[in-house]
Amino acid sequence: LAPIAHAREYRRTTNLALINSLFPPSKKHHFTFDPKQNLPTLPHWPVVSAEEYEDCSLLQMDIQGFTAISSHISATELVDLVNAIFTSVDEAASLIGCVWKVETVGDCYKAMIGGIFPCSDHAHRAL
Repeated sequence: LAPIAHAREYRRTTNLALINSLFPPSKKHHFTFDPKQNLPTLPHWPVVSAEEYEDCSLLQMDIQGFTAISSHISATELVDLVNAIFTSVDEAASLIGCVWKVETVGDCYKAMIGGIFPCSDHAHRAL
């Protein structure tokens, strides 16, 4: 039974880490866990379209010269570089506040300032 309990705890911890990395704090608490399977159940969120956020700024950043850089370094070095850059951006965003990282795709970082974290100076924070 110990290996099964260990596997379940590992799966629960991994799922929690994934939820914490994907969803803003205001949404992640909506996840509950099925006690039988120790897995997240589906959240029961109202569907809210982006048009309903009146006070927000959207931010999109790309790494300048990414294509040229990627042709001169190894894949591992490229992943390490992108990770270092986006980790720094995440740290800056947490200091700025009211920022929700929507997604990163390749060398593109997308975030929303304000909206789910209301603030009157969202445009200033986006700069």
